Amino acid sequence: MKTFFFSFLICSSIFSHDFTWNGGGGYWNDIHNWTPAGYPTSEDTATFNSGYAYVTLDGAKTVRAMTCNFGSSTSAITISGQTYFFC
Repeated sequence: MKTFFFSFLICSSIFSHDFTWNGGGGYWNDIHNWTPAGYPTSEDTATFNSGYAYVTLDGAKTVRAMTCNFGSSTSAITISGQTYFFC
């Protein structure tokens, strides 16, 4: 039992990724809006570097972490759907 649990923890961190939003607006699940191609899930980190991000959700999304590196007090992320947040 202990071996299985330990193996699960190792595999879980192996499959986490860091995704960076390519800027502008678009759908969360569109693989072309993220680098590398794909989109963040509950094991991943989502990073936003541009001064503007308008993200459209097609349902609830969960990420392990989110980073916003806008460098301006007037920058914000707007997420359309049920949840809005600003970084």
